[in-house]
Parts: sequence; C-alpha cells; structure tokens
Amino acid sequence: GNRDFLKDENGNPLYEEVFKDAKVQKAREDNPALRNVSDDDIWESLPESDKDFAKIYLYESQNGNIQVESVTYDTFAEEQKKRGMTDYKQIQKEFVKEQLLPQAQASLGQSRVYEARYHGGLMNIEKIAKDIDTLTELKETLSDDQYRAIALNTLKDYGGRTDILEKMDTDQFLNILKNKQNEEKNEILMGGESGASGRSRAREVIRRIENLDSLENYALHKSRQSMAELGLYAIERTNRMKELRPGDKVKPITITLENIFPEGGYGSHPEELRALVDEGRDELKQALLQQGHDESEAQKLSDQTIKITLDTGHLNMWRKYFKRQDGETKEDTDKRFKQWYTEQVDELAKNGYIGNMHIADNLGWDDSHLAAGQGNAPVREVMEILRRHGYDDVVTSEGGFGRGPGGEFGLQQTWKLAGAHFTNYNGNQLGDDAWTNPGSTRLYSVMEGYGGSAPGGGYFSDIQKPNFIFKGYAPDSEDWRPWSGTGME
Repeated sequence: GNRDFLKDENGNPLYEEVFKDAKVQKAREDNPALRNVSDDDIWESLPESDKDFAKIYLYESQNGNIQVESVTYDTFAEEQKKRGMTDYKQIQKEFVKEQLLPQAQASLGQSRVYEARYHGGLMNIEKIAKDIDTLTELKETLSDDQYRAIALNTLKDYGGRTDILEKMDTDQFLNILKNKQNEEKNEILMGGESGASGRSRAREVIRRIENLDSLENYALHKSRQSMAELGLYAIERTNRMKELRPGDKVKPITITLENIFPEGGYGSHPEELRALVDEGRDELKQALLQQGHDESEAQKLSDQTIKITLDTGHLNMWRKYFKRQDGETKEDTDKRFKQWYTEQVDELAKNGYIGNMHIADNLGWDDSHLAAGQGNAPVREVMEILRRHGYDDVVTSEGGFGRGPGGEFGLQQTWKLAGAHFTNYNGNQLGDDAWTNPGSTRLYSVMEGYGGSAPGGGYFSDIQKPNFIFKGYAPDSEDWRPWSGTGME
C-alpha cells in the first residue's frame, strides 16, 4: 500500500542520512560542475524522486510482525505500468532496487543497534571512571562499614546482586568496577566497529542501486569506449604514417563494424548498427575535443574513422524473418523485402556510413557465400547505390568459393554481374553495360595473356596462376601502398 513517512514537528519528512549522502555524492559524480557546491545546496536541487529514496518510512505491522507479500516481476511490472512507467529498462531497475533496498535497511538497522551500544558504552565508561575515583578516595577516609554501604549502593547501578555483594570483602569492590570498565571498553570497540561496518555495507548496497543499469546500456557504454579507444589509436597511427611518408597519399585507418547475420545479436540490423556507429563517433569526438581539436575537426575525424562494413549476404538473411502480409503473393513479399533492403543500403551510403563492402550472395536462409548473382540478394542494385553516392572504398568479393554455373569464379562472377566491360584471352566479351569502374576493367585487362587452353581458363582457372604482378601493372604508390611502406612486386 501507500507508505507513511516519518516527519518532524513541522510536518516535514525526515531523511536517512546515509541514503541522503549517497544521492548527493552520486549527483556530484555525474556532474563535475557540482564539485565545489555544498552538500546542502546539491540536496535542495535534487528532484523529489531522489529525495523520496532517502525518506524514512514507517512500516505497518500487525501482532508485532511485518506483513509481506511475494511479488513476481510480471506483477510488479504491471503495477509500474499502471503508475505511468513505460520504459521496461527502468521497470527492471526499480524491481532490482526493491530487492536490494531491504539489504541496505537491514545493515543500517544493525548498525544503529551497535552504535547505541557504542554510545551507551562511552557514557558508562565515563561514569565507571568517576565511581572508581570516588570509591578510591572514600576507602581512605571512611570506616569499613560506611564504605561498604556506599559501595554497595554504587554497585547496584551496574546490576550487581545485593545478597552476593554483601558477602564479599570490600577490597573486591574496586576490582568489580575495573572489570566492568574493561567490559565497556570491549562494548565500545564492538559497537563502533560493527556500527561502521553496517553503514559501510549499506553504502555499498546503495551504490549498487545507484549504478544499476540494463545490460543493453552497459554494453553500449563499453562499445562506445572500445570504439573511441581504437579510433584514437587509428588516428595516431595514421598521423605517424603521414610523418614517415610525406610524399605519399596516406589513406586513414578506418574502424568498420560489420553487420553480422540476424542471429548474431545486437548490431546485426542496419538501424542498430548505424546507431552503434553514432555512439562510437560521439565518444571519439568527445575524446578528440578533450585533446584540443576544434568542433568541426573532431566531427570530421570521428566520422571518417568509425564506419560500417556492409555485408550483402548477411543483410539478405533478414529475408527469412520478413513476414508475408495478408493477401501477398511470394513475389509481392520478395519485392517488398527488396525495397526494404535497398532502402537500408541507400540510407547508409547516402549518409557516409559505409567504409568497406563484402559482396556475397545467398538464398536468405544461410550465410552460404554464393557468388554474386547465384542467390536472391539484390547485389547489382547495391552496386548501383554505391556508385550513385560516390562510394570509392574497398569492395571484397566474398562469394563463390568454387566454380559458378558458367565456370566463373566468385570474383569474375561479381564483375560480370556488375556489367564490367572486359574480354577474356580469346576475345569473348563477358558482361554487358560497362560499369564505370576503371579499376576492374584495367585489372582484368592486366590478367589477359595468363592463359590455358580451355575457355575461362588462365588466371581464373586452376591451370596456371601468376604469383606476382610486374611493376608496370602494380597499383600506383600514390593511390595505394601497404602499411609497411614497401612497393608491390
């Protein structure tokens, strides 16, 4: 039910100091600007929900027992939703907080018991010391009977039994007080240490409550950090190479996150991957700003350093989760999937997210790495989207580990699907509608002349393959060079 809070004489709520202090310290940790602000001012600025956490509330009891009811997560979640809480991660956090909070309260309750014994021990030991001094003086000045009467009256305050004390020798009375003094010292030590330990445990539990987060948020936070650290290293290595090779055009190192197949978890969906890259870029940008870069330079560096590796085969595997709508034929569903697929690629390419490409094909069920065109992934359309948005980075053919249906290897099949205009060794033209990629055309023409006697043989068969490229055919050092700095032979 509703909680009733403890109030002062003016009707204001009273707060548990340990809980109150935890909220203040958390606010100071989260906001460096509050570093020099007083605890009281920070407390006054906190939202009421934070202050509610520190309120001392009263328990309803019946017959001396606290009445409790077992609550499942589902029941708890429904109650929170009725109260207007819609964020499932926040509901989960509240549920765990409800389980941890009694641990903190139990530790504080125990510490208060021990602290009461500690403070009581301090008062008692002071009184015992005074009584020892008083009885020591009186023993020297009073008769034995007078001293006995006063001593017995004094010892009654410490719970001594009169019938036993009356039979004792008066010389033992001071020893009783001194033994009591030692007991109080032990009580003070135990009370102080146990009380401090209880408060320490309570603070630790409260800190756990304050730092509760969902696995999703935690993973995103760690991913942001990892991308930023790698990004800073990549930028540092790029700048180092520019210093070592002042005459070359050094291509910056880029970190690219690949869209793994749907079952691979978070980031396999293009929208998740784009959001993940944005997180990394933002973290890297903040790190660059701290290093002294200006806003525009930090943004440019972070955008060019963290990008995406788009795998056409992995993206096509979402096909099996694409549900057919009422009244749709299979062809209609395939058409709608193809539209979704190309829209995702267009969004990534248009906004400069793609920094690397893996071209592979499949039938939408497995990552079978078919050669481009052998499956149902819209690879040709992807190539057209990349060309339209000026993509000029790496494209890797990952499909077709064996011969294709026409005797082609995966790379050759990819060029053919792209419509690259080239001929083989005997003059037969492969492909149509030249794709404006001079690199592909030139590279194929370079390979002419390495041939066997069978159609489709030569470099693309297993008859004969060159193990090096002569200097004149090697990529220009201005355009490409390994990170070792060596030329290509």
